[in-house]
Amino acid sequence: FTSFITPTISTLRCVLMSFLIMKYNEVLFFISSVLLLKIRPEMRCVVKSKMMGPINWDLIIRLASKHYVLPIFFSSLKSLHLLYLLPKRLEEYLAYIYSLNKQRNEKLLEEVSLINKTLISYNIKPIFLKGTALIVSKVYIDKSDRMLGDIDFLVSHNQFYKTVEVLKKNGYHSLVDVSRDFKSMKHFPRMVHQKKDFAIEIHKDVIQAVSKRQLNYKRINMSKRLVDGFYLPSLSNLIIHNMMNMQLNDKGFLFTRFNLRQQYDFVLLSQRKNLSTVFNNFPFHKRVLTAYLVKSHYLFHELNNLSYSKGFWSCWVKNVLWVKVNYPIIFKGINTLVYIIFRCFRDFTLLFQYMFNRTKRVDLVRSLRCPKWRSKYIENIFRGHKSI
Repeated sequence: FTSFITPTISTLRCVLMSFLIMKYNEVLFFISSVLLLKIRPEMRCVVKSKMMGPINWDLIIRLASKHYVLPIFFSSLKSLHLLYLLPKRLEEYLAYIYSLNKQRNEKLLEEVSLINKTLISYNIKPIFLKGTALIVSKVYIDKSDRMLGDIDFLVSHNQFYKTVEVLKKNGYHSLVDVSRDFKSMKHFPRMVHQKKDFAIEIHKDVIQAVSKRQLNYKRINMSKRLVDGFYLPSLSNLIIHNMMNMQLNDKGFLFTRFNLRQQYDFVLLSQRKNLSTVFNNFPFHKRVLTAYLVKSHYLFHELNNLSYSKGFWSCWVKNVLWVKVNYPIIFKGINTLVYIIFRCFRDFTLLFQYMFNRTKRVDLVRSLRCPKWRSKYIENIFRGHKSI
């Protein structure tokens, strides 16, 4: 009994101490403070005082890792000579992660360059999106600061399948079949290469919902830039895509969700382009975009260039976010209920639509008979719930 109870008491004591030392909201704002050091070096004193006090490094690293900001977290501390305040093993760990990310990004740029040359040789001009565009356009001065996932690029609708075939000839293949419902597709199923490190996503659109695609290929293509041989969206369209990707594609608007990596991208972009001009030139989804601006302003210590006009809607968003940040467990319960309602509404709507379309009806019956599809369906529900 003693051998069982002693480690249990010790674990409970550690958990209790972690809550006493730092709460979730304090950890969140500490991380955002560190990320801002390269933009606002005057925050060094605030960060230093926090690091010299009682601090829950385990929770900080877990949260920073969850939001994919460990490299910029390390780099920001290093830039203002604050690494000596880290535990030695933690400093070594962060340096290792940073070094791995540097090598990974260099490899990604090599693969992006090869894809770009290959497609241009077939008279296809890919417009690179998201993290790749940010690195190429030097929004991140140090390319090692940004963690990257897939290689995303946009092509015109009439060159979409041609692009797929070209890349298939060059060794890429998709792990799943493409849907027959081309209209609803945002991008071709993720493609991989046996000898390449990065998956690619060929986009024909950047927004998932068909009715919300005001930011489309035509708009992005008209103002694209050529940077070091790569076609990229304009800064304004990078900003709008950043906001709408989080708010609409990732359901950030519905669930008051945020991601520090994506919103730090937004912070950096806002240093290069006046947000008022961006908003005025894109008169769509005002409430959705304003909500994103309010979230970013709140999370990143009320930066002046993220300011917004005060009103009922902005006040509502800020207060909801305050509840989420200060009472995350309660808000998780609320979001669970919202998620269940959302899934039921979406799935019943799709079922109703399929009833009047013979092809879709046959596809649905075929899918329901497949154990693998049913398993994947349940897994997606679980993942969606877990992510909120």
